[in-house]
Amino acid sequence: MKQTNLFSRPIFHCLLIITIISIVYSNTLEAPFVFDDKLVIVENPIVRDLGYMVNPSEAKVHKGHFEYESFRHRYIGYLTFAINYWFHKLDVTGYHLVNIAIHIINGLIVYWLVILTFKTPFLNSSVLGGRINEIAFFASLFFACHPLQTQAVTYIWQRVTSLSHNILLPCSGFLHFMEAYIKKTQFICHPNANIVLLWLGYFCSSRNED
Repeated sequence: MKQTNLFSRPIFHCLLIITIISIVYSNTLEAPFVFDDKLVIVENPIVRDLGYMVNPSEAKVHKGHFEYESFRHRYIGYLTFAINYWFHKLDVTGYHLVNIAIHIINGLIVYWLVILTFKTPFLNSSVLGGRINEIAFFASLFFACHPLQTQAVTYIWQRVTSLSHNILLPCSGFLHFMEAYIKKTQFICHPNANIVLLWLGYFCSSRNED
């Protein structure tokens, strides 16, 4: 039986990914609200009332507010801001912790996606097959810690980008499909569930012009 050391195990890689991302972005926890953060959170009456998230139609009373239209098309993102406000008010630390947590999840999804990709028939016999976990680990870290990601994590409003463009929701259905294909089993996720996941991803960043 092939022996694998601790440093090659996925669980160790996942823990390292979580730790490294947390350390890299730990200095952002006290970064203040800037630019659109003030419109979306500090000055937005919709975010300050969690009731609007339960019954979005009631937010029509703020129809003249700049953020009303944005709320209609980015409900998931605004829901996370409203929950943040309910727990933390205007304490930026809580908002940054959520942004970092979302980014960690994205990093882990990248890790999983790379591993599944190497298990497809096309790459299954690759000469790199013996280093799948290590390749996935470094690919995940490259994705998560690249300077281009700084805005998506540090800038609170750009959470909507992390929720949608960084494959947290839209790619989940695709991953289910890949896993089923690799295992040659029946599709493990109902097709309608994948449609829901893609729909959620759309409502995270619909009409994202930032």
